[in-house]
Amino acid sequence: MKTNSTIFRAMLFLCIAFGFTSSANAHGGVDLKDDQCARWAGKDIVHFNVYQPQVDKMANYCGTVPKVGPAIFVVDLVNQKLRETKVAFKLVSRADDGNETVVLDLPAKIYKQGVIEATALLEKAGYHKAYITIAGSHEDQPAMGYRVAMRSQVQAPGLNLMLTILLLAAGAVMLAMLFGPTFKRMFAKD
Repeated sequence: MKTNSTIFRAMLFLCIAFGFTSSANAHGGVDLKDDQCARWAGKDIVHFNVYQPQVDKMANYCGTVPKVGPAIFVVDLVNQKLRETKVAFKLVSRADDGNETVVLDLPAKIYKQGVIEATALLEKAGYHKAYITIAGSHEDQPAMGYRVAMRSQVQAPGLNLMLTILLLAAGAVMLAMLFGPTFKRMFAKD
């Protein structure tokens, strides 16, 4: 009976470890109200993401962008009302002196599918900001700030993989500690 209890504890540990790892890697598992990429526009929500497939084909960024160069900005207009309203998108780069330079400016239009997608060339490291302007709205307009190629704040793309490997290795060590004596008895010659 003790062996069954030990197996159960080991399986529970691995399930919990994989659960934490997958939730840490799965950006989509976060409630929009708690999502750092979501911004409120009155009672409506918009969701910002940036992709740099040349850096990491699977990663999406929010708040930080790892490198200068081409970047794909995606804004999800979550609420149906926003999909029926003209929305404009603007990306600016902010210099150290506070002056802003427009990097990309898309005129207002209706996005029936609810997705604004734009490619921009991020030429300089530093602070950038994406703005959404909703036609006819008197509410605060949502915006998302980005730190581009500022290494001290950017998470290495392979860090989640390293954490996963570390958790798996810890699980293997725990299993060896739990089952090592059992396996020795099973295969020991009398």
